[in-house]
Amino acid sequence: MSRLAEMVKRPWAEITVVEAEGRDFRRAVNVCRARSAVMVRTAPGAGPAELARELVGWHRYLAVLENVGGETEQLSIVDVTEAERKAWRTPNLVLCLSSLETRETHRWIAGEPNGDGRGWALPMTAFATREGHWIPEHVRALALARLAPRPGVLVWDVCAGSGALGVEAGMLGAAVVAVERDAALCVRIVANANAHGVDVRLEDGELPRALRALPKPDAVFLARSTPDLVRACAGAGADRVVVMVSELDHLGMVRTTLAGAGYAVDGCQLSAAGFGDGPDGGTMVRPAESSFLVWGARIDPEAAE
Repeated sequence: MSRLAEMVKRPWAEITVVEAEGRDFRRAVNVCRARSAVMVRTAPGAGPAELARELVGWHRYLAVLENVGGETEQLSIVDVTEAERKAWRTPNLVLCLSSLETRETHRWIAGEPNGDGRGWALPMTAFATREGHWIPEHVRALALARLAPRPGVLVWDVCAGSGALGVEAGMLGAAVVAVERDAALCVRIVANANAHGVDVRLEDGELPRALRALPKPDAVFLARSTPDLVRACAGAGADRVVVMVSELDHLGMVRTTLAGAGYAVDGCQLSAAGFGDGPDGGTMVRPAESSFLVWGARIDPEAAE
């Protein structure tokens, strides 16, 4: 593996190593979707072509070393379209790259992105957004806890707005698809992802139709509680679904829909009142903001595999 990294002139400390055998294949694919340099130990039925097929929609290159250790060992560097079409000789190794440019970055732990200690549930000022299209940090904090984003999982951020929740899920290691039909907000999602150093795939098609072509999620966040979108997200097969509900009369529908799709359902009303500086130099409490979150955890997660 280290020899392949040397052949493509990538520092070993930059590379994450994953196994693609059996049920781990989907997790390995999600790491390739989320990170910039991933070494994949392939297996029968989980080789370069199969990996490339799952990476359609993400800008990735595959460096494939065929017939590893043999007399006809050969290195090829191709995009996912070409990798999917080609028949590859075994045994092989794959290095999945988001860019062919080498970036010399010091890392104290190999394969892990450099964290800057910002944590999550960042203030709204950390994201470019538009009036009425943000999710308060206390709501993001609870939603992220219920979604459990981490390396190896795929999160859908549906009706993403500024993409703040999806970006933070990416900062926690998940692969992310942000779905938003507003073109101006799509620009902000891209800017926010770039600003925080995460790779978010953007989908801007008509909802809920655009969800049908997406890879299966492990977790879904939905920022609108319209019945057609709730049904589509509940039926996507994710282990966890979180819905932000703005309309009080939608709470029953959301809970019933999730329960009918095989989820154990819970939720809460969140109220938060921030602090500010008073006119006399003291501390004032701002008016409280309330939000409703409903979440579901699949009763039998293995049934979704």
